[in-house]
Amino acid sequence: MDSRRRRRRLAACVLLPFAVTMSATGFVAATPSMGQGLSPGETASPEGEAPPADDDRAPTKTKLKSDRHVTAGKTVRLSGVVTPATDGQQVIVHVPGHDEVARTGPGGRFSVSWTPSGPGEYSVQASVEGTDATLASKSKPVKVTVYRKAEASWYGPGLYGNGMACGGTLTTNTLGVAHKSLPCGTKLTLRYGGKSVEVEVVDRGPYVGNREFDLTSATRQRLGFPSTGTVLSSK
Repeated sequence: MDSRRRRRRLAACVLLPFAVTMSATGFVAATPSMGQGLSPGETASPEGEAPPADDDRAPTKTKLKSDRHVTAGKTVRLSGVVTPATDGQQVIVHVPGHDEVARTGPGGRFSVSWTPSGPGEYSVQASVEGTDATLASKSKPVKVTVYRKAEASWYGPGLYGNGMACGGTLTTNTLGVAHKSLPCGTKLTLRYGGKSVEVEVVDRGPYVGNREFDLTSATRQRLGFPSTGTVLSSK
């Protein structure tokens, strides 16, 4: 009897590791069936729910155009196109201080009108909402410079080599303007005869007549400005 018990115990000890191995192997083999095809780090979706699909809506492109140089008080027409075209799609045109709403028409075209509040440099942009078939998009910002009229003259001969009120020395290559009250370093854009130049206030003046700006020689040459006249200024 003792001999039989010893043999049974010995057999149990021999078979136990195989049972544990089979159990572990069965568990590992069953695991992939819970989430077959998953990438590392992914988990299976709950039963009855499909994993979220990628957004397969078509990308859109929004373009916006405008007159880049306008006179204060005038209404500016902002127009553009959305592709692919979807009639009746809402377009928001972002202008300083508020938004203008438009709807796309044939060919995805749209337009709005905007009256700037005064001289200055403004950035405008259009954005379109997404639809069931297309994604949302934005246009590139468009810079619009709004001008007022100002009387001007120019200066330089006989003064080259002298110091300027805002610092530095006046030379034939100095690009800038003199103004009686605008802070030194104020940036502005001047326009004359279809030409524009970005300058800074570098000096004080003019002190003759009713003129607001004195252009340096370099500024005058860039614009093709005569001795005196009317320029357009963004300030």
